[in-house]
Amino acid sequence: MRITWLVCSAALLSGAAAFTAGRPRIAAARRRAAAVAHAPRARVALSSAAAGSDGASKWYRTLGITPDASYDEITDAFAALVQQAGSDEGRIATLERARDMILDARLKMRLSGKGDTVRDPTIKPKRKRDWLAPLRFCAKYLEMPTREHVAKVTTLFGGCAITSLLAPSVGGQLSFLCLLLGPSTIYARGQPEPVRDDSGQIGEILPTKPIPWVLAFVLNSIFAGLGYVIGMLYLSFIIPPSVIPLNMLCNAMVAVGTWCATLVFKTQV
Repeated sequence: MRITWLVCSAALLSGAAAFTAGRPRIAAARRRAAAVAHAPRARVALSSAAAGSDGASKWYRTLGITPDASYDEITDAFAALVQQAGSDEGRIATLERARDMILDARLKMRLSGKGDTVRDPTIKPKRKRDWLAPLRFCAKYLEMPTREHVAKVTTLFGGCAITSLLAPSVGGQLSFLCLLLGPSTIYARGQPEPVRDDSGQIGEILPTKPIPWVLAFVLNSIFAGLGYVIGMLYLSFIIPPSVIPLNMLCNAMVAVGTWCATLVFKTQV
């Protein structure tokens, strides 16, 4: 009897010990199950989508897209199919799972270094600064002058500059004339020839383009202003005002600045 009682006691003690040792494992398993149940859909196990091509291709077939579809194509296909599903909750759940599985599998591939297979729409790509953009912008409105164009603008604005030096009393009027003729000359350069009739008269007047005209006015004003400033600097540091009056040289330099602008710029591109 004593031996039987000892055997039964040992069995009971070993069973209690085994039960006590297994309780933490059971509790841990329950916690893991609860965590998976409350985790977002995109974080559920992805073995079928990431392990083999058969499991992954199933989700692509569900959304009707190819494996190389972009992020926008995936979301657009999902939205279109959800709209077609209407109130079919089962179908919508399947579409949501397919979308989540595809995106999460691609995210895992990107994190593992196998390639940037999905684009995060919240991250804007870094733009490289184009240092040559201002030069290309200016080059678009620059053109080497022809001999005829050089002769025309030199005769017009060179004559204004010389007249301003010889007749200072009309220098102000000539500067104003340069500010009017300069934009017109820049705007007309590169403009197609108007259509003429048999008698040589212009049969059609082309409409004025606001942006090229404003740009021509701005360019001419900048160069005319630079000419005026250079004239002031000459009188301040190089030529004494007693030799050349202020208005005489400044008006002449306005004409020179206008000549420079009309020589190389055009706004009809």
